[in-house]
Amino acid sequence: MAFVGLDGGATSTSATALDENGTVLHRARKDSGSNPYLCGVGTAAQCLSALIHEVREALLQTSPALEVDTCCITLSGVDDTDMRSRVEAETNRLRWSSYQRLILVGDTTAGFGFLEPDRPGIVLVAGTGSVAR
Repeated sequence: MAFVGLDGGATSTSATALDENGTVLHRARKDSGSNPYLCGVGTAAQCLSALIHEVREALLQTSPALEVDTCCITLSGVDDTDMRSRVEAETNRLRWSSYQRLILVGDTTAGFGFLEPDRPGIVLVAGTGSVAR
């Protein structure tokens, strides 16, 4: 079983596929951003789609029987409910959400998800579209 994570920002977009032990199976990167506010929802989805297809092809070549369970996309801008709905609609139109689970979260949400709930912490999101709250 494998898991795919994508990180879409203002200036670049990257993808990593891991197995259940955390071993990196494939990495891919595009030097184009996928922030839907900056490049538009369609362009953002096309960028993410290109990386998803590259990861799929690489995994098929190296491990054809390997199933990808979850794809998590961390994308700046989708903490906003309206933008999230627009990005989800575009991903459905492109039909690349064939993983068992597709998770779409904003970069700040993803960062806060790594904190332990009963301990204080600080999340620093550094990049072109950084926010603080």
